[in-house]
This record gives sequence, C-alpha cells and structure tokens, in this order.
Amino acid sequence: MSERVVQFGERRRLVGTFTPPAPGLAPRDVGFVMFNAGVIPRIGPQRMYVKFAREMASLGFAALRFDLSGQGDSRAATGTLGFERQAVADVRAALDHLAETQGLRRFVLAGLCSGADHSYAAALEDPRVVGVVMLEPYAYPTLRTHLRSALARLRRAGFIGAAWRTLKGRLSRASATAQAATGNGRHRPSKDDFARGLAALAGRGVEVYLLYSGSMTREYNYAGQFADGFRRYRLPACVSTDYIAEANHNRTELAMQRAWISRVTAWSRRFVDAPAAAIGAAAERRPATGTAHAAMHAAQGE
Repeated sequence: MSERVVQFGERRRLVGTFTPPAPGLAPRDVGFVMFNAGVIPRIGPQRMYVKFAREMASLGFAALRFDLSGQGDSRAATGTLGFERQAVADVRAALDHLAETQGLRRFVLAGLCSGADHSYAAALEDPRVVGVVMLEPYAYPTLRTHLRSALARLRRAGFIGAAWRTLKGRLSRASATAQAATGNGRHRPSKDDFARGLAALAGRGVEVYLLYSGSMTREYNYAGQFADGFRRYRLPACVSTDYIAEANHNRTELAMQRAWISRVTAWSRRFVDAPAAAIGAAAERRPATGTAHAAMHAAQGE
C-alpha cells in the first residue's frame, strides 16, 4: 500500500495522509475523511485512524486523514474564524482536494469526540457528504440512564445511607436542560436541535452512524438509550446507533479497536453495495423536515 503525505487548502497549510484504494481493486466513488480527535494528531488515538483508513482501502475506498488548522503538522489559519467554524472550513477544503485530485464527488466523514462534532457540522453544510460516522457523539441521558448510574454508584458505595442522596441528585439532573456544555468542554445542542439536524441529513439521504462506548456511564450507559430518548422524533432507519459497553473512550485495548473498526467497516459496506443513484433515490423518498442550513444554525443557537 502506497500512502503519501499531501498538502492542500489556503497556502497549502493543511497536511494530511492519503491512503489510496488497495492495488487491484476498482476504486469506489466515495472517499472517507478523518481528522483530529481533540488535540490528537491525524493518526487518531492508538493509531486508530491509520488502521481504519487502511481497512477502507482494502474495500476500494480512498481515505484521507488530516490535521485541522493549528494541530499536528498543519499550520494555523490566517483568518478570523472561530475554532468550530474553521474546522468546518478545513473539512470542506479536504473534500475539495479529493474532488480535484481523485475526481471524487461523495464523501463519508468520520470523527471521534470533537471530531464527531465537526463531522456533523460539516455534513449539515456540504451536500457532498453522504455518510457520517460519529464516535462518542452527543449523548442525551434518559430517566433509565440516570437510574442505572445511580444504582451503580450505590453498589460501589456499599451502604444504604447514600441511597436517597444519590438517587435524588441523579433524578434532579435528569430534568435539567440538555442545552449545556458537556464535561469535557464540548457544547451540546439541545435534543430538539440535534434531532432536527439528524432529520435534515436524513432528508438528503445521508447515512448516519452513532457509536457510543461504555466510558460515559453518567451520560450513556445502555444499548437502547438513543432509541428511547429519540423515539418521539421518528428518525428514519438511515440514522443508526451502536454501543460497545466494554470499550473506553479512546479504545485503548486492541480488542476494542478491532471491535469498533469491524462495526464501522460493516456499516461502510452499504456504500459498496449501493451506487450513487440508489442513495439519491433514497433521499427523494425521505421527506425533509427542514433545510440543512437552518438545522445547522439551530444547533448552534443562532
């Protein structure tokens, strides 16, 4: 496999690694794009992005993993955009690069943690995005989430005296607004805004895969949580979720890395089996619930 370093964007200040389709395979018409998880360079936590890019190449997909402005090997941006807006601009520059150099017109964005947030925001803006993989995306606890978390804490405490205090505290937080900063500094849109954004993507025929780990026990702690919390929004089947209870946030263990790569790879095969025309037809069958532009600004509180 012949990977190479590429530079693109304004003044060629963005740096990435391009992984071409494996030799002997017919190139697919979809490219996969990955970028930083927090401040971790484009290799991803425990080199997960490297492994995932090569797995995609083995299926005939081209893959680009790159550093956002001011991170890893990429130079800082020269403009005045804020961090979130600059990240979206960087992602779109990566898509432009693959379009110009590889002739690709459809893309899947994949990101972990803050990378998931940027993937979601860029997908809302760019119609070339046909798939989004959000690893550790926004989480919205349900009553069951809080109960499970409270019971786990009680089991660890080992005595009944803390029962009422723990349960009361968890239930009171269950009714708090979801429009708040998460514990690691990420800004989480309200559940309504996130649902509108997902519906807007679905209306365009975008396939969305939300994959949670067992590391956020106070925010997400059982397999059916997303379905329970978003049931009333009636999101279509192209928005799918998964949960690996044994995995930590950065998938440190090799077995957990293999597990998430295996699941995302299985999800990605829909782009092997379904040509562009089929995905476009699916978009036409799904009623749009609002424009992507409106959903993006709603999610940002503008």
